[in-house]
Amino acid sequence: MGIQQRTSLDFQSRSSIKLPYMEMNYHIPYFLKQTTI
Repeated sequence: MGIQQRTSLDFQSRSSIKLPYMEMNYHIPYFLKQTTI
């Protein structure tokens, strides 16, 4: 499940590029946290 969640977050981070900077700034730190864990 962890791997699936990571893949989902990766997809979100790519999609967040289309979103405003603030929205992207919210996704990236969360993605980095998941990657660290």
